[in-house]
Amino acid sequence: MNARQQFVEGERLDDVVVGPRLEPGDDVGLIGAPGQQDDVHMGARRVPHHQRQLMANLAIGLFEHGGITTTVTRAKALRPYAEKLITKGKKGGVHRQRQVVALIHDQAVTSKLFTEIAPTYHDRNGGYTRILKLGPRPGDQAPMARIELV
Repeated sequence: MNARQQFVEGERLDDVVVGPRLEPGDDVGLIGAPGQQDDVHMGARRVPHHQRQLMANLAIGLFEHGGITTTVTRAKALRPYAEKLITKGKKGGVHRQRQVVALIHDQAVTSKLFTEIAPTYHDRNGGYTRILKLGPRPGDQAPMARIELV
């Protein structure tokens, strides 16, 4: 008699142990095969669309004001994102301008990037931003930094 036949007949399966015995009401959490790993960035779990929107908003602030104050982690994540956008602005063209609009969703900031910001870096090969560390934030002691255009 196999295990399935014993179960169908209502007998107890003491010899077939699949895992630890659980009593009713035991908190087992999530059991199963490992799936996709959580993406942990900038101090919190973020879904990809939230990360894209966060980077776009930080880049908009950077291009509008010339610099922003944020956490060190966010500033370090923003640096390559912003520098790639500035490089697209340096190369110019309608196609690249549409690519930037698709990323940051702000036509006014995109036109400022292509007409004012990018031409000032025409002789510079990268390194368009600098990060200045400011110290801990008073409320939660998070390390703060100022990222600004050079």
